[in-house]
Amino acid sequence: MSIKIHVDNESRLRVTMFAGTLDDDLLVNFYKGAQEGFDPHLNSLLDFSAVDEVKVTAGGMREVERLFRAEHLVAERKVALVAPSDVLYGMARMYEILHQESVEKVRVFRDGAEARDWVTSAED
Repeated sequence: MSIKIHVDNESRLRVTMFAGTLDDDLLVNFYKGAQEGFDPHLNSLLDFSAVDEVKVTAGGMREVERLFRAEHLVAERKVALVAPSDVLYGMARMYEILHQESVEKVRVFRDGAEARDWVTSAED
């Protein structure tokens, strides 16, 4: 699995590209470190288009949920998730549902261009 992160300060956007196999350890460790060293006001685009195998278990999703509940988010921002496969789309929708009461606005897309349009627009 590889993860590439690019920060576009002009558009105030952090783009994270995932490729290869996505498993519990990678997902949980990414989630734990996602905010380290980054401006919490940046919008985020998480692109799972190049993930070719998913090995995330219910336990891994529960750990992400636990970490989310322990967060104290104070910055309003948008997070777009690109999940073209059915499995990834379902997982991303769970993440979106977890964030319904959060100051983060999370949306799931199957298309990267639509995700970028939403996350960089002034609309919610």
